[in-house]
Amino acid sequence: MSDFLLEFYSEEMPASFLEDSANNIKKLLKNAFLKENIYTQKEYCFFTPKRITLIFYDVRLESKNTKDLIKGPSYGSPDKAIIGFARSYDTVKEKLIVRETDRGKYYFFKNNIKPNILNLLTSILEAELKRVTWKKSMKWANHNLRWARPLKNILCLFNNKKVAFRLEHLNSTDSTVKEGLLVEKKYKVKSVQHYLDLMKEFNVMINQREREKRIISEGRILVEKKELAMHKDEKLLREVCNLVEKPYLFLAKFREDYLSLPEEILITTMKKNQKYFPLYNSKNRLSNHFLLVSNIKPSDKGQNIIEGNQRVVNARLEDAAFFWNRDTKHNFDDYFKKLNKVIFHNELGTMQDKVFRLKKLAEFLLNILKVSKKDKTDLMHAIDLLKNDLVTEVVKEFPELQGVMGSYYAKKANYNSNVSHAIYDQYKPLGPSDKLPYTKLGKLVSLIDKIDNLVGFFIIGRQPTSSKDPLALRRTALGIIRIIVEGKIDLNLSDIILKSINSYKDTGFSAKLSNLKNYDNIKNTLLHFIIERYENLVKDNKVYNDNYFRSIKVDLLKINFLKINDNLNFLNNFLNSKKGLKLLKAIKRVVNIIDSEKLNYKKNKISNPNIMLFNKREEHELYDLVNKHADGEILDSETLMKNLMYLIKPIENFFDNVQINHQNTQLKKNRLELLFYVNNKINQNINFINLIKRN
Repeated sequence: MSDFLLEFYSEEMPASFLEDSANNIKKLLKNAFLKENIYTQKEYCFFTPKRITLIFYDVRLESKNTKDLIKGPSYGSPDKAIIGFARSYDTVKEKLIVRETDRGKYYFFKNNIKPNILNLLTSILEAELKRVTWKKSMKWANHNLRWARPLKNILCLFNNKKVAFRLEHLNSTDSTVKEGLLVEKKYKVKSVQHYLDLMKEFNVMINQREREKRIISEGRILVEKKELAMHKDEKLLREVCNLVEKPYLFLAKFREDYLSLPEEILITTMKKNQKYFPLYNSKNRLSNHFLLVSNIKPSDKGQNIIEGNQRVVNARLEDAAFFWNRDTKHNFDDYFKKLNKVIFHNELGTMQDKVFRLKKLAEFLLNILKVSKKDKTDLMHAIDLLKNDLVTEVVKEFPELQGVMGSYYAKKANYNSNVSHAIYDQYKPLGPSDKLPYTKLGKLVSLIDKIDNLVGFFIIGRQPTSSKDPLALRRTALGIIRIIVEGKIDLNLSDIILKSINSYKDTGFSAKLSNLKNYDNIKNTLLHFIIERYENLVKDNKVYNDNYFRSIKVDLLKINFLKINDNLNFLNNFLNSKKGLKLLKAIKRVVNIIDSEKLNYKKNKISNPNIMLFNKREEHELYDLVNKHADGEILDSETLMKNLMYLIKPIENFFDNVQINHQNTQLKKNRLELLFYVNNKINQNINFINLIKRN
């Protein structure tokens, strides 16, 4: 069977992007194969810290649907053109074929050469592997090749034979590498199965999913003996799996007195710094035990490995305990003074400036929303303390714990749980799958913090371009939308955006901010950006038809995403009901006439219908009911649809009993103007054209 094997052996690669990079290489080659009509029965992508292995089974070249005869110049062309055509196919003029066509006689070259799959594979590898990109790459020695880490060997076999190609300074081989303690030794590979057998012999679990299963199964056995439990953490599991070629698990522990530290410090130290799996007791509380994974099979049952790791983690936690004790000796409120030395952004001032702006936004929100007196006090306390933990020792050591540590320091300073929870949740949601802040106060704090970020970066022109978004502003906008919609916050986003822009001007330390004049441009650009994010969210939801959102008319002066979302939900349900479909059918009759007559009235101004020319009861009825039920702005879709339901019968009666194309041109024009009038009234709040095109 014609199987294809490709292995890259290098220095140890970063675990964080190893999986994505390996899959990208596989995808690159797979697409190139398909372009050349090379098909496979199945394929696999394996990776370890030092190896990326691609295996394609039953590789075959299927004949291309191309003509055997390749058309050349016409029969009467100059000899130079004919000879040139022949030479391009490595032949001479005398060997070309002359055939009659619809356009006269032409020279043809008969292509009898069948593509060689080995040649195709070689050319694909030489071309495509130069296109491999990495999240981070490096060059070494005086070579031009860029790889995640120095590449040492390329094994490539097809049909059990070496595929010879060159990647910069490296030639492919038919050998793989076994890593020894001091030396590396090459082994010749005879086939795909022989390669897999060699990996077992080298004590390498080439299949990453098998390594994951081993970590889970052996970890479960170890922790159950101690009546402990390991919480599921897919991200950590995959990262640890990418750090070892064969996992060996050991149970270790840190000093029990460190359990008095905040749990997040312990977990961050174990997971992020040491890649350990924290363990929990029967009461689901964090224990002082943890699982560690080693790449080495020890002869002493892991005693040295366990002791070494315990020394490291105890030293780290000793530092953390020192920082924690040092931080808690100071008054947490006093840390605010130091925020004037912490830069939020070099064009937007310090963190202290940011807190002043957030307080203005908080006061503005409190005047809009119905909030209790206690919540108002708690919100202002939370804003005062919000960024203080940025200058604490623990957060300097563990930057990912900002906000989290602030909540602990607030508790220590005897602030209530409402304040501490709001500080804890200030950055949530961190992504589309992350949970919203737990409390209402937390939602408000997170909302104004995100609005301040978004407005600031738009003011200085740092909005995303195409696919690039280094400041994660798209994610920030989605967070704002989710907090408003899922948190049921009823507010006009346009007003708070404008307030935020003004707060930047008031606290601006640079000429760019203090001389800000184009408020409307910045506000409108930003609001359009947020609306686009909402539309993308609707599309990703796949619950609504895209036309539903496009049909809702959005006023940039009054953007209320809670109401927009409620309207969308109602439209989705109503317009798929019998009543909704009946209403659409009636409106469609109006729209069809309007569309057919638009060209005739394009140059002539359409005026309102003259009621003195109505000579049918149905005309009076339709006109009166449209004015009664479709006049004025209605932001509530449910109320709007209830009103428009009253127009179904009058519209039907009008079309059934009134002749539009009347021989009296004055009557005809007036009746068409009545329909234009009805159409304009109906479409004041919702663009029914989009909805009708869907049905």
